[in-house]
Amino acid sequence: GSLMNVFMYELKAHRKALIIWSVSVVIFMAMSMAKFGTLSADAEGMRQIMSQFPPTMQAVFGMSGLDITTLGGYFGICFLYIELLLAIHGGLLGVSVLAEEEQDKTTEFLYVKPVGRAKIITQKLMAGLLNIFVLWGVTAASAWVSIEAAASMKGFEKEFMLFMGAALLIQLVFFFVGSLAAGVVKNSRSPGRYLAIAVFVSYLLFVFSKLSDSFDWLKYVSVFRFFDAAELLANKSLNTVYVAICAGIIVVCAVLTYVFYIRRDLEV
Repeated sequence: GSLMNVFMYELKAHRKALIIWSVSVVIFMAMSMAKFGTLSADAEGMRQIMSQFPPTMQAVFGMSGLDITTLGGYFGICFLYIELLLAIHGGLLGVSVLAEEEQDKTTEFLYVKPVGRAKIITQKLMAGLLNIFVLWGVTAASAWVSIEAAASMKGFEKEFMLFMGAALLIQLVFFFVGSLAAGVVKNSRSPGRYLAIAVFVSYLLFVFSKLSDSFDWLKYVSVFRFFDAAELLANKSLNTVYVAICAGIIVVCAVLTYVFYIRRDLEV
């Protein structure tokens, strides 16, 4: 019925964007890992160059505490950029899945139908989540293939799965933060802007938290710092506290998305 139409409509609406994001991720992974081959060939020289980098630069590029000549260290640096890409995609998707009806002026058409608003939101979020999982799958697969091509996955499987688990959590956090922003903010065009700012601020806090011990407390504020590559590689596990915080953010934002959306008058 009409509910299935909402789901299919959303999938169709985001198909092109999903293809573009997927292709970008594949290219990024292939190019990044291709460079690793040349780096690891001259490991000692590379370490010396790296030691010349000022700490600020290392923090900005996510290199702090990582050995760029090892597969884990190198992938850890790439991972920060993968996280940023996925966070931006997830957030903007969360916003657009719920804000676009008002932009396209199709609200009247959709909400006139005798279907509960909560059900419509569910369909839209499900379509968004399917997009999230597809891009996550593309990221994981292209990263795996690129690592195999440049080095070997042997002995890195566990860390790789942890990285990918962290990536999915970050996608989900920003997706639901985005959907909540679309539910709270009255003007349907501003949530995307707020979201981009949120991702950028989170990244800046990550950089500051790595700069000096006096900023260490920021690790509880930046989602990117929750899954810091250096810590992940050292502990060979995800920090349970941070995973719990992420789960909490996801649940609270998801619930509030419904609360705000059902109560608010849509712009038509």
